[in-house]
Amino acid sequence: MKRIEKTRSEPFTSDSKPDSDAPLWLQEQVYMPKRQRTIDLVKRSVNALLAKPLTVASPVSPGSVKSGRDEQRVRQRYLRMSKEALVERLITAERTVAEQRERWLGQQDEVLTWRMRAESAEAQVQSLRKKKEHS
Repeated sequence: MKRIEKTRSEPFTSDSKPDSDAPLWLQEQVYMPKRQRTIDLVKRSVNALLAKPLTVASPVSPGSVKSGRDEQRVRQRYLRMSKEALVERLITAERTVAEQRERWLGQQDEVLTWRMRAESAEAQVQSLRKKKEHS
């Protein structure tokens, strides 16, 4: 199983110039609205990812385990199983939980990355707006 390392913070880099040589009308009418649209899209995407719960079907049994199932029947079924079958089922369940956790952590890392990018882009937009107001 692949071990997840601690993520490191990367500085925001962009090929675009913060102080563009483009005319002011082009910055105001084209660049600023496009930049704001990108920021809005990223924010909506991050919020959608955060609001949507992770649903993964368990390979331990077909479909997913229902919360309202008859636990007494399940207990009886497990008691009839051999020790080896129970060990295999437990290992499979542990593997599934570990894989789901890795996926969840990866998604949370992506959400954090996009959130940081959105905040950085928002700060750049605010900076450009202030420069425009003072010009």
